[in-house]
Amino acid sequence: MIQKRWLLLPAAMFVLAACNDDEVTNAPDSAPTEQDGNNDVVTTSSDAPFNFAKFSLDVDYDGTTSVEIDYSNESTGVEASYKNDKTNETLTGNTAYHYLEPIFEDFSFNAASSQDEVIDEVIRAFNLDENFNELDMDITFDNGSEVEYMRQK
Repeated sequence: MIQKRWLLLPAAMFVLAACNDDEVTNAPDSAPTEQDGNNDVVTTSSDAPFNFAKFSLDVDYDGTTSVEIDYSNESTGVEASYKNDKTNETLTGNTAYHYLEPIFEDFSFNAASSQDEVIDEVIRAFNLDENFNELDMDITFDNGSEVEYMRQK
């Protein structure tokens, strides 16, 4: 009986790995990418659509209602997800990427922008209700800098 359980473990891992719905299959080749491995070097081209390789936003409204946005472009692939409990929207993979792409392209902030500038622009771009308890955002810019932004009400 114990031997059969060991056979189930690799099968379960394979099934779980195949279930990643956040993967984007048609992102532009010029998007900034973060390298795998220990060096965490971000590479980009001059015609990259965004100035960041990772974008993660979590806006908490009342402990049960939130907006969560994740975008990651690593050398292993692009992943995107969008979840808005206020509008009951959940998007993953290509659908999420196509929703986020025009918003990301319109961002004018960069790694040198102030915390208030970045947060205010993100709130406007996603039309977020400003009556949140906490906004937490992490961005890895194309120059390699990782910046955390936070605002509490």
